[in-house]
Amino acid sequence: MSDIRKVAVLGTGVLGSQIAFQTAYSGLDVTDYDISEEALEQARQRFAMLVETYGKEVAGADDGKAVESLQRITLSADLGSAVGDADLVIEAVPEVLAIKQALYEKLAGLAPGSTIFATNSSTLLPSDLKAFAC
Repeated sequence: MSDIRKVAVLGTGVLGSQIAFQTAYSGLDVTDYDISEEALEQARQRFAMLVETYGKEVAGADDGKAVESLQRITLSADLGSAVGDADLVIEAVPEVLAIKQALYEKLAGLAPGSTIFATNSSTLLPSDLKAFAC
């Protein structure tokens, strides 16, 4: 199995932002995707709050590691560029089956064939998305 180096997180809401930040904090390059510049601006604000929170609550994060994590995060409103070279895609969009299905239909033609897909769904079955990711 190859190493995961580039991660795309789809969705910049509360969970998506936290997933993206923790992934970057762990040393991986992350592209965090959302559908609008407004959503991306809100993500920037969440990341600033996460830097502050990590600095106060995570051992070792106050030495600059939390701030450095921001340098590994790219924000994008272009799905193709977000997933085009991703080793791992973590989907964290709203818990609406139709939204998730439409997203997976698009992903099938944009991400490399070797990309690993994960969903952050807590109320929907991943099997409900399987047919849309082919």
